[in-house]
Amino acid sequence: MVKLEDSIALHDGYRVKVYRPNSSTFFLDERSGPSYYRAGAEWHHVMRIIDRENDRYTEIVRILSTGEVIRRVDEPLSQHTGRGGSKNQTPR
Repeated sequence: MVKLEDSIALHDGYRVKVYRPNSSTFFLDERSGPSYYRAGAEWHHVMRIIDRENDRYTEIVRILSTGEVIRRVDEPLSQHTGRGGSKNQTPR
């Protein structure tokens, strides 16, 4: 007798960008959803808000399986440097 077994996991999330009329740049970018962390080989849930209008950057990262918060950031967007797309930028 041969028994084969497999599983699949589905993850969903959302992203919203808000623009002013007649503008090509957003003033609010909010996303929430899963992100696979390769180095740790585990799924995380990332909630990130970039609010240019109010100069705010908020991010909360949780381990998806346990809910443990492993990163929490709430700071002025103008001071948010050294990560992601702002790695090589100098503070304004």
